[in-house]
Amino acid sequence: MRLFRHMALVAVVVASTHGAHAQTYFGPGNVLCEKFTALASDNNPTATSIDYWLRGYLSGLNAAWKGVKGTDRLINVDSKQVSLYALRYCDANPRKNVLNAVNDYFWSLPQ
Repeated sequence: MRLFRHMALVAVVVASTHGAHAQTYFGPGNVLCEKFTALASDNNPTATSIDYWLRGYLSGLNAAWKGVKGTDRLINVDSKQVSLYALRYCDANPRKNVLNAVNDYFWSLPQ
């Protein structure tokens, strides 16, 4: 049963990040990259909240991955790398959202 729950969670995450349309995101995941980079450049505390959300989401995604695959994709990652990646991604993709940025980062990590 536990394996089924993990598989279901990973399936939902993958479905929401690979070609799905009209998704609902809880929390700041739907914030456009252009807004996130503007907030970050202004040192707005909201950018910090979004950054913490990104790290929490990534940690949850990694926990689900580890439960299913048995590997820890974040083992050699410093949390500052996540923030820098998200900002670079958002600079290059202003019309995407921050969820796209963190998902792109996670799927770029070695398995």
